[in-house]
Amino acid sequence: SPPPQSAFGGVTTKVAIKPTFSKCFTWFGLFVGMLSLVDFIADVLRFLNWKTFGTIAMAMNALLGVVFLPIWLLCLASQLPEATMRYEREERRAAILLNERRDDEVAALKGEGEFS
Repeated sequence: SPPPQSAFGGVTTKVAIKPTFSKCFTWFGLFVGMLSLVDFIADVLRFLNWKTFGTIAMAMNALLGVVFLPIWLLCLASQLPEATMRYEREERRAAILLNERRDDEVAALKGEGEFS
């Protein structure tokens, strides 16, 4: 039978991990994505009513291309170095763990384990 849950009462397995990108950047990216969707829909609806949806599409293109997308790119550029360092650190950690495991497997295959 499994051990009682009270035996593990003081043990926690949750590790707080700081997000790679800020929450503000995430919400701003969602906002820009939604505006891009509205822009796409306006571009498609131009075939139904050229004047109305053409004006909407032109305004959305101006807002996205001149204001919101450059701001999003600048925010991305400011957060990218930290994200890159974090990714590279995790890759090095994974490579070290993989090399240790591979060394153990090679030792076992050479007969340095239980069969020698």
